[in-house]
Amino acid sequence: MKMRRLLILLLAFMMVLPAFDAEAAKKLYETSTELVPAPEAVEPIVLPLGEDGFLRAGEESPYVLQDPEGGRWAYLSEDLRIEIVRYEEKTYPLCWFETHIYTRNDRRFQSILVRPDSPGRGMTKPVDIARDNNCVLAFSDDFIGFRYVEKKERKGLIIRGGRLYSDTPYRTASKAQPNYDVLAYYPDGSMKAFLNGETTGEALLAEGVTDAWCFGPVLVSGGELSQIMVEDGYHLPQPRQALGMIEPGHYMLLTVKGRVKNSAGVPMRWLALYMKEHGVVEALNLDGGNTIALVFMGELLTEKRAGENSNTIRSMSGMIGIGEWIFASEEE
Repeated sequence: MKMRRLLILLLAFMMVLPAFDAEAAKKLYETSTELVPAPEAVEPIVLPLGEDGFLRAGEESPYVLQDPEGGRWAYLSEDLRIEIVRYEEKTYPLCWFETHIYTRNDRRFQSILVRPDSPGRGMTKPVDIARDNNCVLAFSDDFIGFRYVEKKERKGLIIRGGRLYSDTPYRTASKAQPNYDVLAYYPDGSMKAFLNGETTGEALLAEGVTDAWCFGPVLVSGGELSQIMVEDGYHLPQPRQALGMIEPGHYMLLTVKGRVKNSAGVPMRWLALYMKEHGVVEALNLDGGNTIALVFMGELLTEKRAGENSNTIRSMSGMIGIGEWIFASEEE
């Protein structure tokens, strides 16, 4: 009877998935040259930039662009520049968001935990987290709250806001998801990717690391694909999200929808190849699946569109945010 129930559940799950094209998936995995150019023309984002790449002197601050029909969003101030473009490839099919983030004058990412005293509790919708913390941009992180509930011993190396929450990597290298690779964020704005067990929480804190996001695997390190991306690459197309650094003060976030009618998702190596070809030198795969969320100015850009056959985006224990915006309450 148990086996029969499992078969019924498996068949029901397969019925809601988009059609899987094995040849297209193989091509997606093996090549990158046809993936990087935008498959559909997207009007370039024109911003009132000064010579320094931020808001031009004399312009009203901040400058905000919200163009969901054209797939473009932007925010520009004296110390923060965010550009988001949505791309769509209809033949595979595939939909992804490429976000570039520029900072200066000590403008930094912040790691938000709904319950800093107990990360495994207080799950909240991503839009509420972003709005409650007045974030211009917020996106899903490594979902450490889930690991605090489900993993009683091994949680990985986790630092939030200068506080060490956990330093329990796997004893040996692993291809599990997550494999507990780490992306460390330093006071000078630089980021460095580490393999599971390659460093310790104490060492990172001694170097001034304020946040260490732990999921993995590492996609790019030292400007090259990580060894696991060369050897494996995690073939199964899935919704994915990755964060990387091009240089201190210039970061790239890649958000790929999946398990929906207009986007089948991608193998993980696609993320690594894409980011490397865009100049990213350090990058980590963050939690994917139904966890991925990209919130700009209080709006969930990864919201399921009408007709998309997928589960809703899950509640979260925290997010990564940047920028400050005061949102009006619904009562006002």
